[in-house]
Amino acid sequence: MSEPAHPAQGSAEAPQPRPAVTPLPARPPAYGLACMIAACALMVLNLVVLLVGVPRFAHLLASHAAAPPALTLYVLELAAVLRSLGPVVLPLAGVASAVLVCLPLLVRRRFVRILATVLLAMFAAGAVLTALAFLLPLQAVLGAVA
Repeated sequence: MSEPAHPAQGSAEAPQPRPAVTPLPARPPAYGLACMIAACALMVLNLVVLLVGVPRFAHLLASHAAAPPALTLYVLELAAVLRSLGPVVLPLAGVASAVLVCLPLLVRRRFVRILATVLLAMFAAGAVLTALAFLLPLQAVLGAVA
């Protein structure tokens, strides 16, 4: 009798199926922790700018005759809402910061690293948009003064 052409055909031993997903090796929470700390720092920076910097900037815009861009109006409105909710927003931001910093230490999963990266990108984009909202009308004001 002839041998089967393929080892799986006619043999008692079938090949072992490969796992569909290979498990990730355990990593220390350093990346997620660093991203969460940076995201919390950017969140605090955004809140300080919106609660302290924007009201001072609003007085400069009020004295200028030209209408500010839509992005600046949006940031001014957001700052007004945050100022009205100040007693709620500040403690909530503190609790959120504590939870976000502790999360990578307590839960060592891949989604925590992804969440940390997304939050960091989101708060960085918020800081850039706030800076643009200040810069666009400031150029118009400085152009009118000069």
